[in-house]
Amino acid sequence: MREIENAIAAAQVLSFRLPMLWAMAFSPTPERRAEAVRMIAEKQMAVAEGLNAAALSALATWMKLASGQSVSASTAASRMVKAATRPGERRMRANARRLSRRRKV
Repeated sequence: MREIENAIAAAQVLSFRLPMLWAMAFSPTPERRAEAVRMIAEKQMAVAEGLNAAALSALATWMKLASGQSVSASTAASRMVKAATRPGERRMRANARRLSRRRKV
């Protein structure tokens, strides 16, 4: 179910942002520049948060293994991937909500 929500949110964000990028390219205004900078900065922050979350997940797995607990490799990998992608997914859904309330490009 989450995958469907993410796909819909991604489509919404693209449908809102592509016209904004075109408008910014042909008629830049301070508001449009600020939105373009925001587009880039939020992706950088999502990547940084995702990498941090994946590293913490890997550390948690390593600590379990070091303490003698059994950990499935596929479960550990799945947790790391989910931790890494969660910040981007959260931002994407938030962007879809925020951009759907905007009135102009």
